[in-house]
Amino acid sequence: MTKIETAKILSFDLTATRDVVARKWWIIPLTMLIGSGLMFWQESDLRTTPSYFTLTRTYEPLDETSALSIVGIDTDSIGPSPSESNQLIILQSDEIKNQVLGTISSSINVKVERTDKYFTFDTKTDDNGANRFSFRPSLSASYVFSCVEKSESNCGLALDSYLSALIKIRSDSTKKGLQNSIQLVDSLLQSSDKLSELTRENLIVQKMALEKSVETASGSLSLVLESKYIGGNEISNVDTSTYIFGVLIGLMIGILILLQLIVSDEKIRSAKKLIDLVGDENFLGEISKQVKSSSIQHLASAIRGANTNGFSKLRLVPVGDHNSNIELESQLAEILSVQVLLTESIANFDANALSPDSSILYILVVQKNSAKIPDLRSTWAIIDRSGNQILGTVLVN
Repeated sequence: MTKIETAKILSFDLTATRDVVARKWWIIPLTMLIGSGLMFWQESDLRTTPSYFTLTRTYEPLDETSALSIVGIDTDSIGPSPSESNQLIILQSDEIKNQVLGTISSSINVKVERTDKYFTFDTKTDDNGANRFSFRPSLSASYVFSCVEKSESNCGLALDSYLSALIKIRSDSTKKGLQNSIQLVDSLLQSSDKLSELTRENLIVQKMALEKSVETASGSLSLVLESKYIGGNEISNVDTSTYIFGVLIGLMIGILILLQLIVSDEKIRSAKKLIDLVGDENFLGEISKQVKSSSIQHLASAIRGANTNGFSKLRLVPVGDHNSNIELESQLAEILSVQVLLTESIANFDANALSPDSSILYILVVQKNSAKIPDLRSTWAIIDRSGNQILGTVLVN
């Protein structure tokens, strides 16, 4: 078992913690942003437009036979053919639906309903003082068109198409009902021997009125009411408290992630961390990349003190990102009067390069904030088990 494996590893390093926080601080604002974004997504479903649109229109049909009462025709006796109930069935048929919605690309849900007629209760007293009761319609049936869709323009187009179809159905039905009444009047006029002259004249006038009504019947409906409704939550519905909750949750998660990174950080960021790994007796010192003569002198003294036997070569093996330092090599060689070689990473060593040589001492040059603990362990183990002598480690900042 090598010395590095028996050294202390777990300890709190304030310098390493500070370095990790300095490099990974952006995690906290990122998680806060993500938290508020998730709350935004949860509350608004990312909708910038309503999820659906409802358009409702109510139409009242015109009573195109009411004027016939002027010539003594009971308008209640003239019914459209087909009736209003059957007209609604025709309007809701698949044939009309395909005809109306065939030109609209999106799927639209259109509903058409007809309200019942309202009646009033009338009482009258005849000449004999007797009360007579009667019902009369006070309001014609109305039609309610409703559409549910994502596009307001498509809804309006669909309802307009349905209205045109209903107008045509009502016009044809009204004309058919009037024509049936004309046929009845014709049959009565043909029985001239059974009719008085006055009655015959009245029927002729009524026939003329019915024929005129056939010409003017249009099936028109007048718009009574229009209402619009926008359904579904929008972005503006997200409360400030929701955002604050998301930010706080993101802050907590960000702190936990940062703590996890600090605990699991495998990079050597301080001399304390390196000493904890290799032991104090295997730590030769710390120098800067901008080499000062005093730090080189101190390192040379530490090398002499750590080795009592003579040596002729000193091999520096980098751990972490390799940056050649000619000044470090030359000054160490001059001070120690030995040959100093700065080699490549241990990964490029072959068996011949690792052949045991008692005249060569190895020093592991650990790059601060770059070298990882597993790399240091691996380099140490390879050199130590190959029979070579490791003098110690030096931390390069």
